[in-house]
Amino acid sequence: MAMIVLPGSRSSSAASAISPVGYRRLGVAHGVSAVAILLLFVGPHIGNHLAGFWSGSVHIAIMNVVRRVYRDDMVQPVLLALIGFQILSGIVLVRRRMTLPGDLFSTVQTMCGAYIGVYFLAHMTAVFAARYAGTDTNWSWLTRPNDSLLFSLLKLRLIAHYWVGPIAIVAHLACGLRWILLQHDISPATTNRIAWALITAGVVASSLILLALLNVHIA
Repeated sequence: MAMIVLPGSRSSSAASAISPVGYRRLGVAHGVSAVAILLLFVGPHIGNHLAGFWSGSVHIAIMNVVRRVYRDDMVQPVLLALIGFQILSGIVLVRRRMTLPGDLFSTVQTMCGAYIGVYFLAHMTAVFAARYAGTDTNWSWLTRPNDSLLFSLLKLRLIAHYWVGPIAIVAHLACGLRWILLQHDISPATTNRIAWALITAGVVASSLILLALLNVHIA
């Protein structure tokens, strides 16, 4: 994050080479890519983890269905390419945003965007390393009795990691949606309420996911 923020406070030849129109087009492409990732992976994945609050068996049953989509031999490379584009385009947009004045929501969007880039890289590295080693990254990967989140002090860092990640994703999307609504002449009061409602829903959903990962279930 320091590599993104500190150079972003100074104008560079690379940044100045992109016109305001170019930044707007990049922002639109970034948003379209985000919607595709949300539909293909993030939405089903968060819903899948929420189902774990009911029971681990329900989570695994849903996982076996949604995996047929985002682990498809044709879908997965496209999904990884979209995530790569999100990270690279996000770095450019964050550096641009750091040079501009903004309100609370734009600051939250920028901070969450930077964190999401780190979160995706860390998450994918762990998953693909486990899959390469022959481990099925299913519900038992994090919740097995002898190696759960609370079993080892070294795993305590994952509690914050898994709790903040979904919140950052929802908050980033909520702030982006707020900006789009403002461009369509929706009143700031209404857009602020929508953004706060979505962020609150993200906090609640992420907290339920964390409880499920800590083996707290309804059934």
